[in-house]
Amino acid sequence: MLEAPIENSAAAFGVARSFTGRRWLLKSVDEAVERELLREISPVLARLLALRGIGIAEAADYLTPRLKHLLPDPLVLKDMDKAVARVAAALSAGERMAVFGDYDVDGSTSAALLSDFLTAMGAVPRIYIPDRMTEGYGPSPTAMRASRRSRCARSPSRHARPCAAPSGSSPSPCCRRQAR
Repeated sequence: MLEAPIENSAAAFGVARSFTGRRWLLKSVDEAVERELLREISPVLARLLALRGIGIAEAADYLTPRLKHLLPDPLVLKDMDKAVARVAAALSAGERMAVFGDYDVDGSTSAALLSDFLTAMGAVPRIYIPDRMTEGYGPSPTAMRASRRSRCARSPSRHARPCAAPSGSSPSPCCRRQAR
């Protein structure tokens, strides 16, 4: 099939077709956004940002991202306010705490970060990682009993409720019992 010749000005980077025959064209850009960006940054960067829908107000955060701007507010998680209040009460009462982690990357990292935070707040917790083969995944009843036997969670008020980090995306029946 014959097609009309493509003008080089309409082609991207002066290339009319790719190796496979696909036509290369530059995406259209919001020229008002691009002009605004051109007052602050180079033409190439202004075009790239405008093509992505990034205006002057968002450009700085986009070009120099900060983790604190990228993470959602943790208080939007269900019952996070209750968890924060419980941990604050345990810290105030001087209760001993256990951080209940798991053996995957997010679980061990979360357990380490939570342990560091609690230590900085003056409560050095014990970290408990359940045995995958005998206690299963996450805060199972077997793992909770084993953590109590190992004195991970003893405190003046019988035993402190363990902090789970993160041990899955939904609470186990064991967590629901611990929360009561």
